[in-house]
Amino acid sequence: MEIVRSGTSAQLLGAYQQILQRVFGAHAKHSAEAIAWRYRDNPAGEVVGHDAFENDALVVHYITVPLNASIDGRSVRGLLSMNTATAPEAQRKGLFTRLARLTYERANELGFAFVIGVANANSKPLCRGERGVWHWLLAADC
Repeated sequence: MEIVRSGTSAQLLGAYQQILQRVFGAHAKHSAEAIAWRYRDNPAGEVVGHDAFENDALVVHYITVPLNASIDGRSVRGLLSMNTATAPEAQRKGLFTRLARLTYERANELGFAFVIGVANANSKPLCRGERGVWHWLLAADC
């Protein structure tokens, strides 16, 4: 298993589209255009995330999208937890939690103050484990 930072090359954006459609089905929010805007062309900056590859195939993908927030009149850079996709053969191996930790460590290095996460039914149990996935590293100094 190889874990790497997410990127914005045409090849990676295509791989992200494939795994998102494989896991969640075809949807406009997983179109090549939507992914390119969200991941690469977002005016707030490029995504921060990590991917897991097995035998050159993307099997787990997790990204956060930069955003600018106003907190008590100050501009603060944060991240919105956006896309998480785990191929069926990679589930129940703790890979999402591993990618999330690496992503939050990288976000901290880059100076982001917080991560907003809204869990769906599949992710909700993960968010409550190990000191709370969404809260374990980043804390806004506000």
